[in-house]
Amino acid sequence: MDDPRRRNGATAQRGRDLYDRELRAKLEPLFSGHFVALDIGTGEYEIADTLLEASRRLRQRLPGACIYGARVGRSSAYRIGGQRSTLTP
Repeated sequence: MDDPRRRNGATAQRGRDLYDRELRAKLEPLFSGHFVALDIGTGEYEIADTLLEASRRLRQRLPGACIYGARVGRSSAYRIGGQRSTLTP
């Protein structure tokens, strides 16, 4: 099924815009570090400790949801890499 919301990064752009405009000020003071799954069509959302759990809850309520996921209060949901450590013999 060809859904125009899913083309050319439209989901990510619409999701970022909705989050910034509608949710950032409301969610960040209370849920910083948690994950939000946001349906870009309706603006409905779920918050959970993991993005998978937030997405599952949102899909239970809205099976056709076009989901944008983010980590509340962070510029990215995940970080690649780790801290440098020195191994000692």
